[in-house]
Amino acid sequence: MIFWRTLIGKIKCYCGKCEIIVVANKALGSFLCGCQDCRQAVKWAEFKGGQKGEDLQHTIYVPSDILRVKGKENMKPFLLREGGQSIRVYCVTCFSLLGVDFPAYNDQRFMFIGGHCVTDIDTSMDPAIAINMVDYPKDKEPSLPDGITVVNSIHDPDRDWTQIPEVKKIRETPPSNKGIRFSELIKELGSPTILGFEPGGSVRK
Repeated sequence: MIFWRTLIGKIKCYCGKCEIIVVANKALGSFLCGCQDCRQAVKWAEFKGGQKGEDLQHTIYVPSDILRVKGKENMKPFLLREGGQSIRVYCVTCFSLLGVDFPAYNDQRFMFIGGHCVTDIDTSMDPAIAINMVDYPKDKEPSLPDGITVVNSIHDPDRDWTQIPEVKKIRETPPSNKGIRFSELIKELGSPTILGFEPGGSVRK
């Protein structure tokens, strides 16, 4: 039992109504993400009363291995638009962003965004890469760590970034299979609400 306690970590909303307990006390790793969808998602949450949405997101990855969930009645999944691929789960009381599922995560991991939920998981590692920077606002200069690998888009034909050891760890570490997948939690929460936002468009609705 002591061994299990050392492995678990919590992802909570700011109002305390929602909590996801995962089999991980340290994140797999993190990226900096400049994509328009992540930016739109956090700015929409800010408009709804959540934390301030920035232009560059600190995305953090953990194994998709959930032991317990508190406050499912206060959680809801959302899609930014019809045909969107990323399903985001928010607390609909304080609009903390609790987690994101995306097909490329292969049910092995899910993502949350630093500053948009509360966690005791160790997220102290440096970001492995700055990704999807083609979407970063052209009239602004991003503040990036010196020497970080910049990837314009995950769709670029040059896939060398996937071989960076820190990236490989995020992409290839399997879950322990002690809990349920994040996708299973989404199914329990019901069909996602589609917000109907245009790519890169306004979120004030």
